[in-house]
Amino acid sequence: MGFFLESVNEKSILFTGDTIWFEGLKSNLEKLEPGVVVMNSGGNGVESGRLILDAQDVVEIHKTLPKTLLIASHMEAVNHWTTSKSELLSVAKENDFADSLIILNDGERLVL
Repeated sequence: MGFFLESVNEKSILFTGDTIWFEGLKSNLEKLEPGVVVMNSGGNGVESGRLILDAQDVVEIHKTLPKTLLIASHMEAVNHWTTSKSELLSVAKENDFADSLIILNDGERLVL
């Protein structure tokens, strides 16, 4: 479950929560057009399948909202992650959006 916040004086922000890329997410991104998207991006999954966005899903978010600031979170946090911070950065560079992607270090704070 994700959530969306907007204010008159700030960029709107969407927290994706635990999701993978699917038509419903794309539809919400297109409808809401957030200025910032915070994404659980570790590719986490269980035996029955993936539960969290992976690098290719983040590419799809960027393609949908090419001017939006993307913030990757929930990476390398628990033992069932499959997408590393370095892999996501590499994929972002290959797809020309590394400048609009923030991958936080553990414990790092970000003020927007």
